[in-house]
Amino acid sequence: MKQIEYNLLEERWVRVRGQDYTVQEVSLPDALLHAHEYRDLAGELPTQDAAMLRLLLAVLHTVFSRVDGNGIPAPFEETDDALIRWEELYRLGLSGAVAGPLLAFPPGTPLLAGAGSEDRKPIPGQKIER
Repeated sequence: MKQIEYNLLEERWVRVRGQDYTVQEVSLPDALLHAHEYRDLAGELPTQDAAMLRLLLAVLHTVFSRVDGNGIPAPFEETDDALIRWEELYRLGLSGAVAGPLLAFPPGTPLLAGAGSEDRKPIPGQKIER
């Protein structure tokens, strides 16, 4: 049986609402690089939007402040280091900077699982429809 990988950088899985209010799925780099072109995140639930926003901010923070353009840990030592880092990452593009830590999840690994996911615990009670 073929093992399927889900590549968080290349797959279109981030739901966004465009300027014309249409919903589309974009890749993680597209969501970050074109954020100014979207009105909002468009998850199935507001809690998914909050979780996605936290993920996007974590990616930006990690890429921008913790690693250099080669993915090697390099925290800022001086204020000017931030400008130098930004220039370096801008030349590389986002995918070159985050490919190592975010490349793929193995099959069956839940990511931002919502209320309808298979990994939820059953709720006891007779009045709850299953």
